[in-house]
Amino acid sequence: MKTISTLLLCISALLGLATHSAYGLQYQIQSMDAIMPPAGHPKDINDSGQIVGYDMNAWPHNVDAFLSQEGSAVQYMGNLGGKSQAYGVNNNGQAVGTSYLGGFFSNQRAFLWQPGSSMRDLGTLGGLDSIAYGI
Repeated sequence: MKTISTLLLCISALLGLATHSAYGLQYQIQSMDAIMPPAGHPKDINDSGQIVGYDMNAWPHNVDAFLSQEGSAVQYMGNLGGKSQAYGVNNNGQAVGTSYLGGFFSNQRAFLWQPGSSMRDLGTLGGLDSIAYGI
């Protein structure tokens, strides 16, 4: 029990550090609770602090790709017929990920999404499915 208490104390101390400097870079630990959907799973963040991921707001029925940033409402990206998940975002706010074409076990396609437009199916390289992880 003492080992667990000591471990929890060390973890608490580490998480309590507001900033950290390594190799001249400054890092800051910050809670994302205020800008994340209630059941959000963040997957990537860009230099502007825009976060993409997916919200499992009513698992297993709704899984929605989102873009979130401080000071703005969460933007849901839509889908290509079924559930969607965003995995990457660039500094222009363009996001990529995958969306099912129908039900949960249907084929899935890589997508490109950009603010102000709908999700675009990127197709496959000859197979049945595709996923985009980075942009």
